[in-house]
Amino acid sequence: AAAADWTLTPKKVFLIRVDFLDKTGDPISKADAEAALNGEVRTSISDMSYGRTTISGTASTRVYRLPQTSAYYADTTAAGYAGESFKSLNDKLLSDAKVRFRAERSGADATINIGASDSEYGDYDVVGVTFADIGAYNAGVKYAGLASLGAGDLWMQKSNDAKVYVHEFGHVYGLGHSNFWLTTDGSVVGAGSEKEYGDIYDVMGGGELPRGHFHPQAKKRLLWIDDPQWQDASLSGDGSW
Repeated sequence: AAAADWTLTPKKVFLIRVDFLDKTGDPISKADAEAALNGEVRTSISDMSYGRTTISGTASTRVYRLPQTSAYYADTTAAGYAGESFKSLNDKLLSDAKVRFRAERSGADATINIGASDSEYGDYDVVGVTFADIGAYNAGVKYAGLASLGAGDLWMQKSNDAKVYVHEFGHVYGLGHSNFWLTTDGSVVGAGSEKEYGDIYDVMGGGELPRGHFHPQAKKRLLWIDDPQWQDASLSGDGSW
């Protein structure tokens, strides 16, 4: 089970809006980012957790320019770029965004505390970066969103979609992807292989909001369902259930 002090507490989110030396401009407005986070995303997380946790989001007032080009962070010149298992310089991108924000914050951003190092989050639980499409990859996939598992790092690449946010917050709370077991004999539990994202009923797979709740096992793991509310199905009698 997950730690209750993480899965059962509200999450304060701060998004740093950034651009690049070779790709300038606002990736998403402050108003639009905050409307998504404090609208459908908050409602979805609150509904899925039955009110046991929620999201509140703030985006930077300024757009902060990173010290390198977009191609540098995407690592487009690396051998195997965009290939299987390829990973862009995502950690460096987020780290540089935090460094630049701390060094240059001003105006309404001046009082924002995101911590003094990459491992700190200051007054927030999640600190992320939102940016234009630069062709950044993780695990061989060009992503719209990316998040650390059970921790507070978040990347949003040309996306302000509530579904993407909720999926990534699922990772933040500690969940992996919701997959499908694809059998080779047409049965339910026979030999086969796992199809990533294959669960069409769960937003951690291919599910859509608002119906695509995290599946019950995930909610139990996150302590959003109590033991008396959970019943394991087991075989009995003639073996049918």
